[in-house]
Amino acid sequence: MSGTRDFDWDERIPLITDLNYRDVIVDEELSTEEEEKRVWFLIIFVSPVSAKTVTAGQPDGISKYVDTVFDRAYNHTLEKGDLPHVRFGRIGYLDVTSITTKAPTLVVLKDRGQTLRFYQAGRMHLNAELLYQFLKEEAWRMREPWRSAFSPGGQRADRTFFMLGRE
Repeated sequence: MSGTRDFDWDERIPLITDLNYRDVIVDEELSTEEEEKRVWFLIIFVSPVSAKTVTAGQPDGISKYVDTVFDRAYNHTLEKGDLPHVRFGRIGYLDVTSITTKAPTLVVLKDRGQTLRFYQAGRMHLNAELLYQFLKEEAWRMREPWRSAFSPGGQRADRTFFMLGRE
């Protein structure tokens, strides 16, 4: 990630970028059983500097709050110890373009990044227990996966990288 962070986050939660997305998520070494169960729960954070640049109407405090709740949910999940198939990750809005084109706040990824579900954190009353239950009960399945010409597997999915000059 370029530049300096505007606030601290839990270093145990990996930063997912355009450069490491394939290695960390798509090509993750998993058994067949692990692959079926793997869920990536990602937060797309907008730092205060990014928020002023990208979404002038979004208050700086919301990103900080959601990020703090996300870290607490990660810790809560570790304490419970019953979701070993769930991995947490963090994405910086301005540093990742292939997933953040539509600018969601929370993402549930399945199928090695081929199935994505987006959630606006500002529309949810967030706390660590709520996010844990959301993952534990697989409530994220209630929302249909993102399907469009630009979503993974869509006929224009490759254009996101092509337009940016990336492979």
